Amino acid sequence: MIPSIYLGCLMNKYLMPPQDEWQVCCARSQGNSHAATGQPCQDFVDTLCVPYGKRKIEPYSVVLAVADGAGSAERSHEGSQLAVDSALETISQLWPKSRLPGTRKLKKVLESAFASASESISKKAEQDGTTTRQFATTLLIAIVVDNGVAVGQIGDGAIVTRTVGQEYDVLIAPQRGQYRNETSFVTDPGSSPVVMAKAKTTVDRIALFTDGLENLVIAQADGKPHSPFFDGLFRWIEMQHGDHEAVSKGLKRLLDDPKTRSKTNDDLSLAVACRNVQAGEAKHQ
Repeated sequence: MIPSIYLGCLMNKYLMPPQDEWQVCCARSQGNSHAATGQPCQDFVDTLCVPYGKRKIEPYSVVLAVADGAGSAERSHEGSQLAVDSALETISQLWPKSRLPGTRKLKKVLESAFASASESISKKAEQDGTTTRQFATTLLIAIVVDNGVAVGQIGDGAIVTRTVGQEYDVLIAPQRGQYRNETSFVTDPGSSPVVMAKAKTTVDRIALFTDGLENLVIAQADGKPHSPFFDGLFRWIEMQHGDHEAVSKGLKRLLDDPKTRSKTNDDLSLAVACRNVQAGEAKHQ
Protein backbone atom coordinates (compact mmCIF):
# COMPACT_ATOMS: atom_id res chain seq x y z
CA MET A 1 0.00 0.00 0.00
CA ILE A 2 1.22 3.51 -0.80
CA PRO A 3 1.65 5.59 2.37
CA SER A 4 -0.33 8.78 2.89
CA ILE A 5 1.48 11.92 1.76
CA TYR A 6 1.29 15.13 3.82
CA LEU A 7 1.21 18.34 1.78
CA GLY A 8 0.81 21.51 3.81
CA CYS A 9 -2.50 21.03 5.65
CA LEU A 10 -3.65 18.33 3.25
CA MET A 11 -3.70 14.69 4.28
CA ASN A 12 -4.98 11.89 2.09
CA LYS A 13 -6.08 9.58 4.88
CA TYR A 14 -7.79 6.98 2.73
CA LEU A 15 -6.67 3.77 1.09
CA MET A 16 -4.58 4.19 -2.06
CA PRO A 17 -4.84 1.74 -4.98
CA PRO A 18 -2.02 -0.42 -6.38
CA GLN A 19 0.45 1.72 -8.29
CA ASP A 20 0.05 -0.38 -11.45
CA GLU A 21 -3.70 0.32 -11.65
CA TRP A 22 -4.28 3.98 -10.76
CA GLN A 23 -2.24 7.05 -10.00
CA VAL A 24 -4.34 9.27 -7.72
CA CYS A 25 -3.10 12.56 -6.27
CA CYS A 26 -4.30 15.97 -5.15
CA ALA A 27 -2.96 19.31 -3.99
CA ARG A 28 -4.09 22.84 -3.13
CA SER A 29 -2.49 26.26 -2.95
CA GLN A 30 -3.35 29.44 -1.06
CA GLY A 31 -4.30 32.33 -3.34
CA ASN A 32 -2.31 35.55 -3.51
CA SER A 33 -5.20 37.60 -2.15
CA HIS A 34 -5.59 35.39 0.92
CA ALA A 35 -1.85 35.28 1.54
CA ALA A 36 -1.72 39.07 1.45
CA THR A 37 -4.51 39.46 4.02
CA GLY A 38 -3.50 36.56 6.24
CA GLN A 39 -6.63 34.55 5.44
CA PRO A 40 -6.41 30.75 5.24
CA CYS A 41 -6.82 28.78 2.03
CA GLN A 42 -10.56 28.32 1.62
CA ASP A 43 -10.30 25.36 -0.77
CA PHE A 44 -10.14 21.74 0.30
CA VAL A 45 -9.47 18.59 -1.72
CA ASP A 46 -9.07 14.88 -1.01
CA THR A 47 -9.39 11.46 -2.62
CA LEU A 48 -10.68 8.03 -1.70
CA CYS A 49 -9.93 4.66 -3.30
CA VAL A 50 -12.10 1.65 -2.45
CA PRO A 51 -12.00 -1.99 -3.56
CA TYR A 52 -15.14 -3.92 -4.37
CA GLY A 53 -15.83 -7.60 -4.46
CA LYS A 54 -14.28 -10.45 -2.53
CA ARG A 55 -12.13 -11.90 -5.26
CA LYS A 56 -8.43 -12.46 -4.76
CA ILE A 57 -7.64 -9.76 -7.30
CA GLU A 58 -9.93 -6.77 -6.80
CA PRO A 59 -10.38 -3.76 -9.09
CA TYR A 60 -10.48 -0.39 -7.37
CA SER A 61 -12.84 2.53 -7.66
CA VAL A 62 -11.57 6.08 -7.36
CA VAL A 63 -13.38 8.97 -5.69
CA LEU A 64 -12.23 12.60 -6.00
CA ALA A 65 -13.70 15.60 -4.18
CA VAL A 66 -12.93 19.33 -4.18
CA ALA A 67 -14.63 22.25 -2.45
CA ASP A 68 -14.23 26.02 -2.62
CA GLY A 69 -15.30 28.06 0.39
CA ALA A 70 -17.04 31.35 -0.34
CA GLY A 71 -14.74 34.35 -0.01
CA SER A 72 -17.46 36.33 1.75
CA ALA A 73 -18.06 33.65 4.41
CA GLU A 74 -15.97 33.97 7.57
CA ARG A 75 -15.56 30.23 8.20
CA SER A 76 -15.78 28.88 4.67
CA HIS A 77 -12.37 27.21 5.02
CA GLU A 78 -13.97 25.02 7.67
CA GLY A 79 -17.03 24.49 5.50
CA SER A 80 -15.02 23.24 2.52
CA GLN A 81 -13.17 20.70 4.65
CA LEU A 82 -16.36 19.58 6.41
CA ALA A 83 -18.04 19.07 3.04
CA VAL A 84 -15.23 16.99 1.55
CA ASP A 85 -14.56 14.94 4.69
CA SER A 86 -18.20 14.07 5.34
CA ALA A 87 -18.88 13.28 1.66
CA LEU A 88 -15.95 10.87 1.38
CA GLU A 89 -16.77 9.24 4.71
CA THR A 90 -20.35 8.65 3.55
CA ILE A 91 -19.22 7.14 0.25
CA SER A 92 -16.83 4.84 2.11
CA GLN A 93 -19.61 3.65 4.42
CA LEU A 94 -22.19 3.13 1.66
CA TRP A 95 -19.86 1.47 -0.84
CA PRO A 96 -21.15 -1.98 -1.89
CA LYS A 97 -18.86 -4.80 -0.78
CA SER A 98 -20.19 -7.61 -2.97
CA ARG A 99 -20.43 -6.34 -6.54
CA LEU A 100 -19.74 -3.44 -8.88
CA PRO A 101 -22.41 -0.74 -8.40
CA GLY A 102 -24.57 0.24 -11.35
CA THR A 103 -25.37 3.79 -12.39
CA ARG A 104 -28.52 3.96 -10.27
CA LYS A 105 -26.60 2.93 -7.15
CA LEU A 106 -23.77 5.34 -7.94
CA LYS A 107 -26.19 8.25 -8.23
CA LYS A 108 -27.82 7.35 -4.90
CA VAL A 109 -24.42 7.16 -3.21
CA LEU A 110 -23.50 10.57 -4.63
CA GLU A 111 -26.79 12.13 -3.52
CA SER A 112 -26.25 10.74 -0.01
CA ALA A 113 -22.73 12.20 0.03
CA PHE A 114 -24.01 15.68 -0.80
CA ALA A 115 -26.76 15.38 1.81
CA SER A 116 -24.17 14.34 4.38
CA ALA A 117 -22.01 17.36 3.54
CA SER A 118 -24.95 19.71 4.06
CA GLU A 119 -25.96 18.01 7.32
CA SER A 120 -22.42 18.18 8.71
CA ILE A 121 -22.25 21.90 8.09
CA SER A 122 -25.70 22.47 9.60
CA LYS A 123 -24.71 20.56 12.75
CA LYS A 124 -21.48 22.53 13.10
CA ALA A 125 -23.28 25.84 12.69
CA GLU A 126 -25.87 24.85 15.29
CA GLN A 127 -23.19 23.73 17.74
CA ASP A 128 -21.35 27.04 17.38
CA GLY A 129 -24.46 29.22 17.48
CA THR A 130 -23.99 30.69 14.03
CA THR A 131 -25.50 30.37 10.56
CA THR A 132 -24.67 27.89 7.83
CA ARG A 133 -23.92 30.85 5.57
CA GLN A 134 -20.66 31.34 7.49
CA PHE A 135 -19.54 27.92 6.17
CA ALA A 136 -20.67 28.44 2.54
CA THR A 137 -18.85 26.21 0.07
CA THR A 138 -19.13 24.57 -3.32
CA LEU A 139 -18.64 20.81 -3.70
CA LEU A 140 -17.67 18.59 -6.64
CA ILE A 141 -17.43 14.79 -6.44
CA ALA A 142 -16.54 12.14 -9.01
CA ILE A 143 -16.61 8.35 -8.75
CA VAL A 144 -14.82 6.28 -11.39
CA VAL A 145 -15.46 2.54 -11.53
CA ASP A 146 -14.20 -0.15 -13.86
CA ASN A 147 -16.77 0.51 -16.58
CA GLY A 148 -18.48 3.76 -15.66
CA VAL A 149 -18.35 7.17 -14.06
CA ALA A 150 -20.66 9.24 -11.87
CA VAL A 151 -20.27 12.91 -11.00
CA GLY A 152 -22.09 15.49 -8.92
CA GLN A 153 -21.65 19.23 -8.48
CA ILE A 154 -22.96 22.21 -6.57
CA GLY A 155 -21.35 25.49 -7.63
CA ASP A 156 -18.53 26.42 -9.97
CA GLY A 157 -15.31 24.57 -10.69
CA ALA A 158 -15.12 21.74 -13.20
CA ILE A 159 -14.87 17.98 -13.67
CA VAL A 160 -12.91 17.01 -16.80
CA THR A 161 -12.72 13.42 -18.00
CA ARG A 162 -11.32 11.52 -20.93
CA THR A 163 -12.73 8.23 -22.11
CA VAL A 164 -10.25 5.87 -23.75
CA GLY A 165 -9.75 7.00 -27.35
CA GLN A 166 -11.89 10.13 -26.98
CA GLU A 167 -11.39 13.86 -26.33
CA TYR A 168 -11.50 15.60 -22.96
CA ASP A 169 -14.95 16.63 -21.82
CA VAL A 170 -16.55 18.75 -19.09
CA LEU A 171 -19.31 16.54 -17.72
CA ILE A 172 -21.34 19.19 -15.87
CA ALA A 173 -21.52 22.87 -16.71
CA PRO A 174 -20.36 25.04 -13.77
CA GLN A 175 -23.28 26.56 -11.87
CA ARG A 176 -23.14 30.35 -12.02
CA GLY A 177 -25.45 33.09 -10.86
CA GLN A 178 -26.68 36.20 -12.59
CA TYR A 179 -23.56 38.21 -11.72
CA ARG A 180 -19.81 37.66 -12.09
CA ASN A 181 -18.30 35.40 -9.41
CA GLU A 182 -21.78 34.45 -8.19
CA THR A 183 -22.43 30.73 -7.79
CA SER A 184 -24.36 28.12 -5.78
CA PHE A 185 -23.31 26.66 -2.43
CA VAL A 186 -24.03 23.51 -0.46
CA THR A 187 -25.42 25.75 2.27
CA ASP A 188 -27.95 27.55 0.05
CA PRO A 189 -31.58 26.89 1.06
CA GLY A 190 -33.02 24.17 -1.14
CA SER A 191 -29.74 23.57 -2.97
CA SER A 192 -29.34 20.22 -4.70
CA PRO A 193 -26.50 18.79 -6.75
CA VAL A 194 -26.51 18.18 -10.47
CA VAL A 195 -25.79 14.43 -10.66
CA MET A 196 -25.13 12.27 -13.72
CA ALA A 197 -23.77 8.79 -14.39
CA LYS A 198 -22.50 6.97 -17.47
CA ALA A 199 -22.32 3.20 -17.89
CA LYS A 200 -20.16 1.15 -20.26
CA THR A 201 -17.56 3.90 -20.19
CA THR A 202 -13.86 3.45 -19.45
CA VAL A 203 -12.53 6.73 -18.09
CA ASP A 204 -8.73 6.71 -18.07
CA ARG A 205 -8.09 10.33 -17.04
CA ILE A 206 -10.05 12.62 -14.74
CA ALA A 207 -9.38 15.97 -13.08
CA LEU A 208 -11.45 17.98 -10.59
CA PHE A 209 -10.59 21.56 -9.74
CA THR A 210 -12.03 24.70 -8.18
CA ASP A 211 -12.81 27.87 -10.11
CA GLY A 212 -9.37 29.41 -9.55
CA LEU A 213 -7.96 26.87 -12.00
CA GLU A 214 -11.14 26.56 -14.05
CA ASN A 215 -10.62 30.03 -15.49
CA LEU A 216 -7.15 29.02 -16.71
CA VAL A 217 -7.86 25.66 -18.35
CA ILE A 218 -11.48 25.88 -19.56
CA ALA A 219 -12.21 28.04 -22.62
CA GLN A 220 -14.51 30.93 -21.79
CA ALA A 221 -16.07 30.96 -25.27
CA ASP A 222 -17.29 27.37 -25.58
CA GLY A 223 -16.64 25.83 -22.15
CA LYS A 224 -14.31 23.16 -23.55
CA PRO A 225 -11.17 21.92 -21.77
CA HIS A 226 -7.80 23.20 -22.97
CA SER A 227 -6.50 19.85 -24.23
CA PRO A 228 -2.77 20.77 -24.36
CA PHE A 229 -2.80 21.50 -20.62
CA PHE A 230 -4.41 18.17 -19.72
CA ASP A 231 -2.34 16.18 -22.22
CA GLY A 232 0.84 17.63 -20.77
CA LEU A 233 -0.29 17.09 -17.19
CA PHE A 234 -1.27 13.45 -17.63
CA ARG A 235 1.73 12.59 -19.79
CA TRP A 236 3.95 13.91 -17.02
CA ILE A 237 2.05 11.83 -14.45
CA GLU A 238 2.50 8.69 -16.57
CA MET A 239 6.24 9.41 -16.85
CA GLN A 240 6.56 9.22 -13.06
CA HIS A 241 5.86 5.45 -13.29
CA GLY A 242 3.72 5.21 -10.19
CA ASP A 243 5.84 7.45 -7.94
CA HIS A 244 2.98 8.85 -5.86
CA GLU A 245 5.15 11.20 -3.83
CA ALA A 246 6.73 12.72 -6.95
CA VAL A 247 3.32 13.36 -8.52
CA SER A 248 1.89 14.88 -5.33
CA LYS A 249 4.82 17.26 -4.98
CA GLY A 250 4.69 18.03 -8.69
CA LEU A 251 1.03 19.06 -8.49
CA LYS A 252 1.83 21.31 -5.57
CA ARG A 253 4.67 22.93 -7.52
CA LEU A 254 2.33 23.48 -10.48
CA LEU A 255 -0.21 25.31 -8.34
CA ASP A 256 2.45 27.33 -6.51
CA ASP A 257 4.40 28.21 -9.66
CA PRO A 258 4.75 32.00 -10.18
CA LYS A 259 3.49 31.61 -13.78
CA THR A 260 0.29 30.04 -12.48
CA ARG A 261 -0.05 32.50 -9.61
CA SER A 262 0.40 35.45 -11.96
CA LYS A 263 -2.84 34.51 -13.76
CA THR A 264 -5.11 34.27 -10.71
CA ASN A 265 -5.33 35.55 -7.15
CA ASP A 266 -7.72 32.79 -6.10
CA ASP A 267 -7.05 29.62 -4.12
CA LEU A 268 -6.32 26.62 -6.35
CA SER A 269 -7.22 22.96 -5.84
CA LEU A 270 -6.63 20.03 -8.17
CA ALA A 271 -7.38 16.30 -7.84
CA VAL A 272 -6.36 13.91 -10.61
CA ALA A 273 -6.57 10.21 -11.37
CA CYS A 274 -4.81 8.46 -14.22
CA ARG A 275 -5.64 4.85 -15.07
CA ASN A 276 -3.08 2.40 -16.38
CA VAL A 277 -5.43 0.82 -18.91
CA GLN A 278 -2.99 -1.92 -19.91
CA ALA A 279 -2.55 -2.98 -16.29
CA GLY A 280 -6.31 -2.97 -15.77
CA GLU A 281 -6.87 -5.13 -18.85
CA ALA A 282 -4.14 -7.57 -17.78
CA LYS A 283 -5.78 -8.06 -14.37
CA HIS A 284 -9.07 -9.15 -15.92
CA GLN A 285 -7.57 -11.60 -18.43
